[in-house]
Order: sequence, then C-alpha cells, then structure tokens
Amino acid sequence: MDPTPHVQVSIVEGARTLCRTSWHYRDINSPFARIYHVISGRGMVEHHGQTVVLEPGPLYLIPPHTLSHYRCPFRMDLNWLHVTAMVNRSLDLFSVLHPGYVCAPGKTDDFGTLFRPLLAAARRPGIGNQLQAEGLATYLLSRFFEHIPAQEQDARFARLRRFDPVVAYMREQLAQPLTLAQLAARIHLHPTYFSNLFTQVMGLPPMPYLIRLRVAKAQELLWFTELPVKQIASRVGFDDEFYFSRQFKKIVGRAPLPYRRHRTLHAGGAEDARGGDATLKLATGKTKATETCLTLSKV
Repeated sequence: MDPTPHVQVSIVEGARTLCRTSWHYRDINSPFARIYHVISGRGMVEHHGQTVVLEPGPLYLIPPHTLSHYRCPFRMDLNWLHVTAMVNRSLDLFSVLHPGYVCAPGKTDDFGTLFRPLLAAARRPGIGNQLQAEGLATYLLSRFFEHIPAQEQDARFARLRRFDPVVAYMREQLAQPLTLAQLAARIHLHPTYFSNLFTQVMGLPPMPYLIRLRVAKAQELLWFTELPVKQIASRVGFDDEFYFSRQFKKIVGRAPLPYRRHRTLHAGGAEDARGGDATLKLATGKTKATETCLTLSKV
C-alpha cells in the first residue's frame, strides 16, 4: 500500500444564504462536515461543549457526526459548504485527525473570494469545473489541519495503515453478517490478538466499530434518500429493525424517523442571498447514497 495517505474530499452541497432569526435549530447531527464563512452579520454554533460565535473573517468547521445547535440573533449572510473527506477510501478523515474548529484568516487570506469561484464551478458540468470546485474545497478544509505537526500526522497514519484492509472490508460488506474471525483473517491475525490490537489503534473494539460504520451509513441514507427505514436497516446489516433503531438512537441521539424529519428543518429561515428560494444545484453534489445532484435548501 502507498505509504502516503490519499485523501478524497467530495462536495455534498453548498451555497450563499441569508439567514434570519428563524435559523434556530437544536440537536443536529449530520453525516457530513460543514464549512461556514460569514460575509456579514452574526450567528452562533454550539458543539463539543463550546459556543462558537460566527463572525465575518474566519472559516468555521463543524465535523460530521457531531451533535450541534445553531442560531442567528438577527441576520447573517453566510457562505456554506458541506463536504466529506475519506482517507484511502476507507477511513473518515475526521475520525483519524482532530481538526481545529476556527481558522482565522492570514494577512493575505480572503476566504470569500475562494467561495465565489468554488460555488460557481460546482454549479457547472464538466470534469474541469469539478476539479476546480473540489480543489478549492480541499484547500479550505486543509486550513483546519495546519496546527497538527506533520510528524504527528505521519505517526497516526502509520498506525492505522495496517487496518485499512479491515475497515475497507467492513464498508464493502456492511449488509453481511460479519464475524470477528472474518475480520481478523483479512490481515492474518488470531481473533483475540486482532481485537486487542484493533482496539488500541482504532479506539473501539472491532464489532462496536462496525456498528458505528453501519449507523453512519444509515445516516447518509436517511438524509439523502427516501428509502423505508426497514430497507435501510437491511442495507447496513441489521436484520431486526427495532434493534437497528435502538442502536441508531444510542449513537446519533434520535431514532431514525425523527432524524429524517429533523433534516428538513435546515431550510427554514433562510433564503438565497441573491434573491429567490435557494434552489441551486451543485454539479459535483453527489453522494454514494443517491449518485444524483442535490438541491441546495439546507444550511
């Protein structure tokens, strides 16, 4: 395997939106990361036990699978971008490294000038526009990892590299009834030794880690599709819909159906900053769940 980790940043959706006082939501837990840049006005986001004031100038990041709360006291003109970031096609970047949540601009930075061509390119078809949009999105996301020393990053990836085949296999076989012995066999280890080593490196034992991958995939399917909950449960490896709902609520904070209903709240209290109702589409706004363009109506 290539010793240099490959990171793929994909755009889910994004826009410039004018938020008002009804931009007020609690207990949001999204399957993607959010990047915010305030043009004017002020807002607030609570996550990881802290309140972050959204003001003009910096970039702000809310990692995926993070319980968060949002409000706007009066009015806020906001550039926003939703992205995913995968390492070697198997690991979520945000589960590997811990980014900063606020990136102050340097002397030569003007993040607003980057959002304009990014959003414009993402709305247009063609590989050139896709490369431009994802390249700019990758640069914006990279700013939140600058504080992590390169040696620390390399050491972390080196430890994880051994388990890349295991995590990739988990993702490929989510719908199948996997066993500890099957997972250990992917890297030719005894199940007990494999479980102990996996826990040390990944932070969770293999089977609980697998459940979290299944729930994360279920979040995507609930957010981006209208598939029935029972069908989603089956797709991610749960034969028992009620057991799936319990596990989902335990990890995400809401049961599947309330979680799906809650996603639509993001459209309230916002309008396209240029006038209209924020129904733009990104040419690159694809997810594995839908493989189609997504309508921009959620901030």
